[in-house]
Amino acid sequence: MFALFSIGSYLQRYDTNSTSVLTNPIYAKKRNSTSELFSQVNSRVGQYLATTITLIVVVAAWPFWAAAIYSYAATSAPVDTSRHLLPQSYTSDQRGSIGSAAELWQPRNSGEDIRLYAQYTHNRLPPVRAIAFLYKEQHQGKEMVNAGNVLVDNSDTDWRLINTAAQSITLDSGTVLNINASGLNSTNQHLIVWQWYRIGDEFTSSSLSAKIIEIKNRLLFRRLPSVNYMLVVDYTEENYESALLSAINIIYNEQGDTN
Repeated sequence: MFALFSIGSYLQRYDTNSTSVLTNPIYAKKRNSTSELFSQVNSRVGQYLATTITLIVVVAAWPFWAAAIYSYAATSAPVDTSRHLLPQSYTSDQRGSIGSAAELWQPRNSGEDIRLYAQYTHNRLPPVRAIAFLYKEQHQGKEMVNAGNVLVDNSDTDWRLINTAAQSITLDSGTVLNINASGLNSTNQHLIVWQWYRIGDEFTSSSLSAKIIEIKNRLLFRRLPSVNYMLVVDYTEENYESALLSAINIIYNEQGDTN
């Protein structure tokens, strides 16, 4: 009897002091790690399925959306370009004789609906030539932003692009306008070109931003004109920067942009 009692007491003590397999911390940690792994896998699978379904829906719906966009463009009112023209502008057919070095250079551009020129002179400052390529509608092969629209073409032997740098210009109204300033050289001529884009009432100096704005407007059924503006001056002239600032203020103020 004493032997049985001793064995029972030992077993009870062993059961009390030992850790069950189910409550073992090491086992519990492994079980939690496995559970977290399955949770992460399920989450990633869910994200992948959601992305795949969204892509399928977009691809399937795009032809109908594109057809709706073109149908809307064909039946809606003409695009209003009155606030996007150059002040005192003239077309290429109305150009007079070449009167400055800035007029000898021509950018490489195609597809525009209207190409406008203007020349601004203020307070005996050097003459500044303005060019605007205006697009009422755009489609494949007729785009404001594309690889073929450049300041200097690779095959051009007369002009060479020296550099291009982004600048921020503060206008008389206090508005800050971002532009690209490029230097061009020929055998005996040296030009500075200020360039910027306007899409509707949005301004940018970035061709990528311009393309994104145009895509956004198209998807939202907004028919807005796009314009590529350029100001050109001979930078060997004194006060050429003042002349550029004067010209850009003339354009901005005449178009009625005060925001």
